[in-house]
Amino acid sequence: MPDATGSSQGLAPRQRVLTLPLALLLLTAFGLLAQALHRRLAQPDAATAIALLADGDLDGAERRQVMQRLVAVGSRSERIGERWAAALAAVALGDRAAWAAAAKELGGGEVPQALPPATERDLLPLGEPMLRNLAAAWLAEASGAPQEALVHWRRLATQCRFVPHPLAAELAAEGIRRTSRGP
Repeated sequence: MPDATGSSQGLAPRQRVLTLPLALLLLTAFGLLAQALHRRLAQPDAATAIALLADGDLDGAERRQVMQRLVAVGSRSERIGERWAAALAAVALGDRAAWAAAAKELGGGEVPQALPPATERDLLPLGEPMLRNLAAAWLAEASGAPQEALVHWRRLATQCRFVPHPLAAELAAEGIRRTSRGP
């Protein structure tokens, strides 16, 4: 029976449901969930999209979504390297309209003429071997090294036979035709 203070002598004291360790655990879990949700829903800028794609942690639909974002924001960038990355992403996506717009912005020809600074070239392939050969072919051809470009165009054509990329295959065929001509 409860005494005058309202406590029962034979019963265990009331235990708190929310203790300090439990509160810290819940706060940490909430913080991690909030961070993951923010990362998933945030729209990256061109530099962040390039880093995310080059890192190789994105697959499938996530990778495609970030590439589409890169095409959208990278094509309007002031930085030539980001515009190159947007053009490469357009080829990877097979987006002919985006590729044509990017090519026009980068010089209007079959090969981008505005070269990115050497410091911005490492992440251009966006973690994809196919784009590595495409970027190397463009860079070599734009720099006046047709024989080096031809090597990369042929590698790209071979890659496209194993993993179908129709737009990249067309660019490779055109590149081989252009660079294998004699002077």
